[in-house]
Amino acid sequence: MRPLLVWVAFLSVATASAATLTVGTGRMYARIEDANAAASPGDTIAVYRTAGDLYVRPMILVTKANLRFVGMEAAPVVLDGTGGNYSGAGSVPRAIFQANPGASGLVIENLELRNARNTSFNGAGVRINQASSVTVRRCLIHSNDMGIMSNGDGATPTSASNQLIEYCQIYSNGNASNPGFNHNLYLGGTSATVQFCAIHSSTTGHNFKSRAHFNLLRYNHVYDSANRELDLVDDWDTTRPHSHTVLLGNVIVKKLDMSGNRTVIHFGQDGGAAHNGTLFLIHNTIVTTYVSPIVQVSSTQARVDFVNNVIYNGVQSAPTLVSGHSLGTVSGNHNWISRGYSLAGTSISPATRYQGGTVAAHPGFANASLGDYFLLQTAAGYPAAPTAKYFDGDGTSRSGTPQFQYHAVASGLGIEWRKPCLGAGVKR
Repeated sequence: MRPLLVWVAFLSVATASAATLTVGTGRMYARIEDANAAASPGDTIAVYRTAGDLYVRPMILVTKANLRFVGMEAAPVVLDGTGGNYSGAGSVPRAIFQANPGASGLVIENLELRNARNTSFNGAGVRINQASSVTVRRCLIHSNDMGIMSNGDGATPTSASNQLIEYCQIYSNGNASNPGFNHNLYLGGTSATVQFCAIHSSTTGHNFKSRAHFNLLRYNHVYDSANRELDLVDDWDTTRPHSHTVLLGNVIVKKLDMSGNRTVIHFGQDGGAAHNGTLFLIHNTIVTTYVSPIVQVSSTQARVDFVNNVIYNGVQSAPTLVSGHSLGTVSGNHNWISRGYSLAGTSISPATRYQGGTVAAHPGFANASLGDYFLLQTAAGYPAAPTAKYFDGDGTSRSGTPQFQYHAVASGLGIEWRKPCLGAGVKR
């Protein structure tokens, strides 16, 4: 059962030159679109619940800088696209919120965005179209063709940079009429950070797909995708050096009895562009029951580095760790890897490969048989978590140290992030 995230809206103190425009029954504006049209750059649009309890077919095309759209209720305010055609034609957005060039600095917070669809099967909760420094925070985004989409301009190395998606639940997005081509997140552009999110149960596609130059995913729970959990592929942005993806402190779990692609992570190419970068896996817990690889590498310029991960497969006697190009460029150390995985052809240190004595052995999960992957204690022989190095999108060296362990509260009434034992862990 997915946990229910509950937040109390917080409205920051506005600067002296900015205004706050209120939306809702008896407020300054009845519709969010009207407040958006009246707002000046830097304004906050405070969204209250309507008399009908939801906003029907909202289509919000943002072109002004530094606007903030904030739900002002304890639970996210509902924006429902049912019956709308989010076509992208003319002034009609391709999403409930679309950030066009000029809308850099946009913040979307404490809103529920659902049921955005179109005849191209890519109506989204949020679309970031070439805008930079867009933040989506504390939102529920579900039941759309796409959850969140983004793209750069195809020419500028800084287009759609510094995307930030945090404290969100993004789930059940997709369209059976176009299976495999719509995802919970489908990102592009220069850089994106996704943190402290629950991303799960994509309807037909992947939980997370990205063609961005640089991706940082940290402390997320990614699980039960219809296809791959993460599909990290090519575009013109990935031909540049340092087209890296960093997975830090996530819990990634494959769905049981799925019929789609059973690979956990794909890193490389699915088109004609190169992918010149490294997939850094640091302090993650990855759980699967399939023979299919943890990572499929499909670019000769791609590299993979595993540091201090828990990789658990309690079913298969000979599953695949990595498949594809240049296994010699796959390195790592301080990992706990289930019995049966082969390190042949890789540069992963055998001296720091810790595993149980049987296929079913695990490193100390609270209750693996019930899908409870919270790590209760340090596994015997497993060393203290090292500080791992990675590089960001401009080649700057960074340190990845575990700060939190993901833990869903047993009552289902919230999510907590706790200090880590090893890697990451989750109660589901």
